[in-house]
Amino acid sequence: TRWPTSFSDLASGNVLSGAGQTAKISLAPGTRWNSYSIEFAEPYLFDNPIALRTSLYSFLRDLSYFTERRIGGQISLEKRLEKGINLGLAFKVENVNVFNTDTGDPPDILAVKGTHDLNTLTPYMNIDKRNSILLPSKGFKSTLSVELGGYFMGGDFDFVKAQLLHQHYFCLYTTRSEAKHILQAELRMGWAEPLGNDKDLPIYERFTAGGTNSLRGFNFRTISHKVQGDPVGGDAMLTLSLEYSYPLYRERFPGRTTDIIRGALFVDSGNVTEEVVDMNMDDFRAAWGFGVRFIIPNLTEVPISMDVAFPISSKEDDDQERF
Repeated sequence: TRWPTSFSDLASGNVLSGAGQTAKISLAPGTRWNSYSIEFAEPYLFDNPIALRTSLYSFLRDLSYFTERRIGGQISLEKRLEKGINLGLAFKVENVNVFNTDTGDPPDILAVKGTHDLNTLTPYMNIDKRNSILLPSKGFKSTLSVELGGYFMGGDFDFVKAQLLHQHYFCLYTTRSEAKHILQAELRMGWAEPLGNDKDLPIYERFTAGGTNSLRGFNFRTISHKVQGDPVGGDAMLTLSLEYSYPLYRERFPGRTTDIIRGALFVDSGNVTEEVVDMNMDDFRAAWGFGVRFIIPNLTEVPISMDVAFPISSKEDDDQERF
């Protein structure tokens, strides 16, 4: 990397142009939810096809039944096996503080009140065979990970947690102007189990569903096993989603035409249960809805989503939402 030697050198645009390293600082202040992070990535460690990724972060999440603050860091090594297939290993160290609890809360919440150390080791595989990152119309992306938490790494909990995310894309129709009608199918699966002498996973490491990127039509993290009416998560998760998107407004730029606004119709379904054996299709929640996906030219190429959802299969104690 060529570092600047003067302000005019910096303004020239010919500095800080190294071998693809990236750095990112993210600040998202708030009272009920906030997040701060610093990330750095080296794509070719010692000129080898191995990526090094590091991050330091802090976030606070105020849920209806407790408040959770995490401060931690992660380092990972990722090897490219071939184009679109990467194998990696991540080590994470976190300090988790749970507070704002009540004496009458479920035992699952009171068991993790205070500060605990959460240290994990996670081997993972990413397969990305999409034809585009921003608006894929064919191909698929899959991520499989197995997270191990343990006393042997200095943590306070022993557990294993496996997760699979698979997204598949199909181009249903292409207009004369090359605008695409796209169907996206998504599958999320999760399984967790305490190890050693531990009888349960800490509540903040269990699976939940509900909210954006999960089960739309239900409030964030409210689809789960419940104790005393409070969602306490579960050791098994399965969600399915189908989304059809289509162009509404396109704009021509030099050398390309971009979808500025796309419409979407979707169906989400799934459930989170206390254990795998409790998973039953009859208990699945489901919702349908519609929305728009839009980008702001010259500001971001990443689509911004707005959805309206309507539950069609739910339980009496489910917390529902429309937007």
